[in-house]
Amino acid sequence: MLMPTTKNVKTVTDMREDALGLLRDTQSNGLIYIFHRSDPKAVMLSLDEFYRFQEMTEDYLDEIDAAKLAKEPRGELVPIPRVMKEYKKKNFGIFSDAAQEALHRAAEERKDIVALVHRRGAYTTVACRECGRVERCANCTLPLIYHERDQQLHCHPCHRTQPLRELCAFCKGPHVAFRGAGTQAVETALREALCDTPYTIHRIDGDTDVPHFNVERPAAVVGTSRALSHVRWGRVGLVCANDIDGFLALPEYRATAEFVGLIRDVQYLMPARATMLLQTREPHRPVLDALGSGMLEPWYREELHLREQLHYPPFWSILKLTHWGASPEESRAAAAFIVAALTRLTAGAKNAILTHPYPTHPPIRKGLYGLIVLLRMPHEQAREQFPALLEQLALPDVWKVDVDPLTLL
Repeated sequence: MLMPTTKNVKTVTDMREDALGLLRDTQSNGLIYIFHRSDPKAVMLSLDEFYRFQEMTEDYLDEIDAAKLAKEPRGELVPIPRVMKEYKKKNFGIFSDAAQEALHRAAEERKDIVALVHRRGAYTTVACRECGRVERCANCTLPLIYHERDQQLHCHPCHRTQPLRELCAFCKGPHVAFRGAGTQAVETALREALCDTPYTIHRIDGDTDVPHFNVERPAAVVGTSRALSHVRWGRVGLVCANDIDGFLALPEYRATAEFVGLIRDVQYLMPARATMLLQTREPHRPVLDALGSGMLEPWYREELHLREQLHYPPFWSILKLTHWGASPEESRAAAAFIVAALTRLTAGAKNAILTHPYPTHPPIRKGLYGLIVLLRMPHEQAREQFPALLEQLALPDVWKVDVDPLTLL
């Protein structure tokens, strides 16, 4: 719907007086043209429609680039550096240009290669190109992960699988977009990059057994952190951490510190002459500048300052109460009761912060629905009051209690 019609024409007054109605019309009709007097001044569209236009624009630009390249001479007449320059800003592959060059250098020296990935499977998100709908688990609503080996969609927490649909269940669109590379996709890309070399490729994650290494041949290892204890570190020439943005995007206050710990562990294990590459779309993150320069103290100070401002450990203590119920209603009722009790018990406490219930991750586990209640207090105050609060609450066994938990989800 690209032309103004009686269904999708609104005025500035409509936007002022019936904003919610305008949003509903946008969801049902797609595009809304906002007229000021007789001329259209703005276009309002839903997020799904916006994402669809983004995909269409990217596909259109790719077609233009492909048409230009089709007119170029083929074979040896096109120098490799020129081709790389053409694709430098349009490299949508798993390995960046710098990573590909480092792979070739390591292969020439017959050094072992390690590719670290934070998720197993082939692609971590499967979405419709037409409407943007993401395939999700019917049990816990988490995005499903595509596995190349069985060509199925997997939910790792629920241990469920389902076939990949040919058509979108929502809009019946035929085009599927695979996003977010997992260990299987990185393994496939690495096999292609090293196809003419004597390398053996090993994938080590939760879906595989520990392989046997041939001592006479160089190896390339693709895996999650589970692979680190099986790498032949003395022979490593390159470590490439793929898609670290996904790791750093975890909604956990400890995520960045855990990432730093992982990278520092790998740096300690690597030979002095080996190369480490961190692939990211946001290279100017302070934590990456600190890791690159080796000057971690300024980053540590900033991290501690941020935790103090947001009332996280080590300055504040966290009491995490998790309830698992047979139904959403049961979990909500139990959590509401505990929130009311904690509100009453901490009414006279200074600096107590109570977070209202929010779902676990995943929200459903083994058929039970999870909700979390958080209580935060300054460290010294928590040492005195947390034991007394737990005694007064007398929580039944369906509640799980964690003090300063490793995860808030």
